[in-house]
Amino acid sequence: MGFQLNSLTPKKRLFVYGVGAGLLALIVIIALKGKPALSPSTENAAAVDILVVKQQLIAPTIEGFGRVEPKQIWQAVAEVSGRVVYRNPDMYKGKTLPAGSTLLRIDRTDYEISLAEAEADHRAIEVQLEGKTLERQNLALSLQIEHDRLALSKQELTRKKQLKNKNLVSQSELDLEAQNLLQQQQKVQELENQLKLMPNEEELLQAQLRQASARVDDAKRKLDKTEVVLPFRGRIAEVDVELDQVVNSQQVMVSAHGMQLMNVNAQVSIHDMRTLVRSLNFKPLDNGMPQVSELGMTAELILEGFDFNYRWPASVDRISDTVDPSQATVGIFLEVEQNWQEIEPAVKPPLVNGMFLRAEIKGKPKAHWLLPLKALHGNQIYLLDNNDQLQIIPAKMLFFNGQSVAITAELSPGDRVITTDLMPAVAGMALKVINTEVQP
Repeated sequence: MGFQLNSLTPKKRLFVYGVGAGLLALIVIIALKGKPALSPSTENAAAVDILVVKQQLIAPTIEGFGRVEPKQIWQAVAEVSGRVVYRNPDMYKGKTLPAGSTLLRIDRTDYEISLAEAEADHRAIEVQLEGKTLERQNLALSLQIEHDRLALSKQELTRKKQLKNKNLVSQSELDLEAQNLLQQQQKVQELENQLKLMPNEEELLQAQLRQASARVDDAKRKLDKTEVVLPFRGRIAEVDVELDQVVNSQQVMVSAHGMQLMNVNAQVSIHDMRTLVRSLNFKPLDNGMPQVSELGMTAELILEGFDFNYRWPASVDRISDTVDPSQATVGIFLEVEQNWQEIEPAVKPPLVNGMFLRAEIKGKPKAHWLLPLKALHGNQIYLLDNNDQLQIIPAKMLFFNGQSVAITAELSPGDRVITTDLMPAVAGMALKVINTEVQP
């Protein structure tokens, strides 16, 4: 059934006419007014957040992992053979012993006998030398006496020659005196020869005495080696000998680890190593090699768990000379000095052999452009120029710093870097700033 206007009452017809007239008037007004005049830049500008940048003094931080090892690793190697007659009752794996502790004693009997024999030989040669000295003195005195006798024989021969010329003595007496002179000359010659040989005999005895002294020293050294003493305060790592066991020379009996200095060979990637090296200032020494301790690197060792986080400051001791080809990593040796008098295991445990730790190694601080990670778009960053338009410039990432990234780019202090992701990003497009952040 269709709608019939005539079927309405006069009042209702008047209401319908009024509503229609109002709608018609509204349509006419809108059509005549038209759209508001907007500038193209205001109408199409995208809303962005910006960061006003300036260079920050930061150091690259790289990460590595490694296990704790003691810097001092000592092995008691038997330098003499024999039966073990003493074993320290506290010498067990894991035990800590003070420096100077006697760990083992090997039977000394054979070495005491060897020392006594060597000292006896040494004394015998000393006595021979003393006898040679006395003999040389006696020979010198005897030679002086025989020289005097020789002088007397010469005088007597001269006297008898004079008497023979006067026919006061016979020729036989003269010949006998001449024979006495020759005999005396022979005695003098023999004594002189003996005296000349004395230095050689004494030198031979001196050489034998030095050999005997060396045998005495060797016997004493071997006797000292029968006692094994711990050279530093350390923890026993391995025990391979028991009481009454016979040990052989060069046998490893005990191993111990130092507890004050600990090392960690932290393995870092080659890429991270290059990042770290770029921040350092190398000053070669006389031999052309830089001193690692003077490069300005700092480090920290970290042990993390569900409900704990322990940290130890460390120093960079040295860098490994080889690269792990399977992992493409290089080792950085970190050193930690522990003062056991200040360690509280309930607060922070000590570093022990085999503990697996994470290492953070920092280079030398330098001025860098530091941006939020979201401000880097591949190898580009977005800038807002003085006309509030988009400018796109190339950038290269250097290293991460937490949630930020250090870059190299053609930037100046006060430049406005866009931290909003634009889709699409067209150079020269109009932008409007919503939020502004200024780097400190």
